[in-house]
Amino acid sequence: MTLPDSSVTPFWNKPNTGRMVGPKPRMGARGAMKVKTGCQTCKIRHKKCDEARPSCSQCSSTGRRCDLNQSYAAHQAKSSDMPLAGRPGMSLQLLGSGLPPHLRNFTHAEASHFDYFRLVSARDFALCFESALWESLLLRSAHLEPSICHAALAIAALSRHQYSPKQVWDDTGRTSSAIEFCILHYNVAIQVLNKRLRPSIRSSELAVLASILFIHIEAFQEFQNSEGTSNLISAHLNGGLAIVHNLKSMSQNIDHLETALDHIRNQIEQFEQFSA
Repeated sequence: MTLPDSSVTPFWNKPNTGRMVGPKPRMGARGAMKVKTGCQTCKIRHKKCDEARPSCSQCSSTGRRCDLNQSYAAHQAKSSDMPLAGRPGMSLQLLGSGLPPHLRNFTHAEASHFDYFRLVSARDFALCFESALWESLLLRSAHLEPSICHAALAIAALSRHQYSPKQVWDDTGRTSSAIEFCILHYNVAIQVLNKRLRPSIRSSELAVLASILFIHIEAFQEFQNSEGTSNLISAHLNGGLAIVHNLKSMSQNIDHLETALDHIRNQIEQFEQFSA
């Protein structure tokens, strides 16, 4: 998205040259510019909302229902740094039976971390690989493939733990920490993937995508301090590259996967050179 050039004078502030240069902006009450914020009731009634809480003045004075607090809570639910124990019900829990089986009956922690992956981690991958394709690819794959979903939960837990290690943990007795949560879902992701794989192009592409997520999980877990972790990263990377080369020999369009693996390989090589 290109930001507007602040040096360009808006057409409504240009001096009058005797010509019509554009429509005047619509003004609100008392000469104020109209805004798109405010409660839904005021929008429907075409009234100016002062956004007072818990109920705006327009709704309070007329006895109408004001949804400002509800809208504010929905906005806050998107905040990635909100303590886990204080988050409201997640969007996945509200969809219920409309979800595939592996996304149903999430615990509070699972729903919260899936929302974090959806809103934060998937975008981080798009930035890392410099392609918006990755955000939609990961979200679609997590929706369709249980192994990718569990890997996504593991990545979200580690990412949030890295940014906020003192965050209150609440997983209804299933896991006692973000690390334990990650290990649980990482192991499930590997088990589900092994059962899912078939001798097909679709399975091969899934295996490569999973290997990329597994590499990130391993990298989060103190890559530089564990020889075993380093070996696992190499195993996932080499396995993914081998599958990519095989797919390319069958003239499959998997440039996005190959580019991602090459990017990861370059990062690992640079890290090893820096650490030597």
